[in-house]
Amino acid sequence: MQIHGYGGARWAGVVSTRAVGSRDEVQRTSVPGPNALSGEGGPCSARPETGGLGTGEASRERQGGESFWTRYAGGLFLAGCVAVGMSLHVAGTTLHANHPVVADPTQVTLEQELELGSQCQRMATSGRPARDAEQEQRVARVGQTLLPHARRSEIPYQVHLENNQRVNAQACSNGALLIERNLARKLDDQELLFVGGHELGHVELRHGVTRTSYLDQVGWIMAVPFMREPFARDYEAMSREHEKAADCYAVGILRAEGIPVEKAESALLKATEGSPQHGTHPPINERLQHLRSC
Repeated sequence: MQIHGYGGARWAGVVSTRAVGSRDEVQRTSVPGPNALSGEGGPCSARPETGGLGTGEASRERQGGESFWTRYAGGLFLAGCVAVGMSLHVAGTTLHANHPVVADPTQVTLEQELELGSQCQRMATSGRPARDAEQEQRVARVGQTLLPHARRSEIPYQVHLENNQRVNAQACSNGALLIERNLARKLDDQELLFVGGHELGHVELRHGVTRTSYLDQVGWIMAVPFMREPFARDYEAMSREHEKAADCYAVGILRAEGIPVEKAESALLKATEGSPQHGTHPPINERLQHLRSC
């Protein structure tokens, strides 16, 4: 009989069984022969036929134990992780179903809104001057057309040209409308007005503080893997609706300025060209279709 974990070595000996007390004892008897290490037979002839570590039965048992953990420890750990993940997912789904979260921007004061915007601006800006006089003049000119459409007089709106390498624009709730230089270079003035109007719409409609209100309620859950999924889906769905609303706000500015909606479409196509799609933004085809219903 071959015992797993013993290296598969077989012994050149005769195994006899004799009764000892109330249990059987297995006794190994040496068989003398020409291959005996002593040359004359004796106990050294009872040795492994095949090579091995030669460390004895106790060492072989230890090797067998090590082999078990080496073989199964990884699987047991993985099974434990799967069980924990499933438990967290069930807990998150149950919590989401029993405690719906309603984002309420009225819970954020104006002072908090301005401070959140200042933090946003510090994080978003590169701190390096754009050093592009032409684009700075264009952004300033677009800003002069854009800002009279703002309705929230308590917000100190400003339009800035940023020097980051992204093709992007961003709004902070303190009224800072940030347009990246690489994006400005891709757009004409009317398309740039749409982009600025879109960012203005985010602040006017208080999208930033609405998202903050949501995250304040579920922030700790969003940090837990597997538990966060249903809340993350709600957050992304809310963000996609905000993007559509900001698009329509910008379309309203274009119409007020006598600019055709096609400029909004071309601005979106240029701005998203080669950029990855994010869950917080609708697919470009969905946004283009929605523009026509604004």
